[in-house]
Amino acid sequence: MPIDISPFCLPDETAIIITECQNAVLGANSPLKGLVACVEQNGMLENIARLLEQARPKNIPVFHCTVERREDGFGDPLNTPLTLMMAKHGGASAGMATGSEGARIVDALKPAATDILMPRLYGMTSFHETGLDHFLRNSGIKNVIICGVSLNIAVIGATIEAVNRGYRVLVPADCVEADSAEYKAAILKNSLRSLAFVTDSQTIISHWC
Repeated sequence: MPIDISPFCLPDETAIIITECQNAVLGANSPLKGLVACVEQNGMLENIARLLEQARPKNIPVFHCTVERREDGFGDPLNTPLTLMMAKHGGASAGMATGSEGARIVDALKPAATDILMPRLYGMTSFHETGLDHFLRNSGIKNVIICGVSLNIAVIGATIEAVNRGYRVLVPADCVEADSAEYKAAILKNSLRSLAFVTDSQTIISHWC
């Protein structure tokens, strides 16, 4: 029997978290070609943009969680195959130096004045040493809608960390992507459905109209 998600997306108790939708990850020069292709083929950015258009008039907070690095790469441990690959491609800062084009959010999701920018300098997920939890908790948020990339790491990592902190998580399947399509289907079916309420953007929007 389908679960009624209406209590889990009440505007006064809900925030949207958008993970790593920035040029170094999804732009033309990104080394993550498989991920970029999936995003383009499935219209993820357009779907997120429509969700935000409906959320902002309801005063639902929008958090853009991005990755940044020092320009000289100082302090980046390069302790995973992914971070090593990104550094090889983009130099010491992995193409994500603070204030750089790679750190900038993609044009399709240009932040509004009311959006909150939440960059991180370390770690693999949006809750790691960013203050995101404090902002959510101090503003009365109980539910988070997680969008963006990728299901391979950041989205599932943020979901687990949100659940660990007591939040309910909604994942609109048309607002997240992975490399590859087969992996996306598998992780939604076998992992995220046990952690989050997997739905779609239009269903969420219908509860705000």
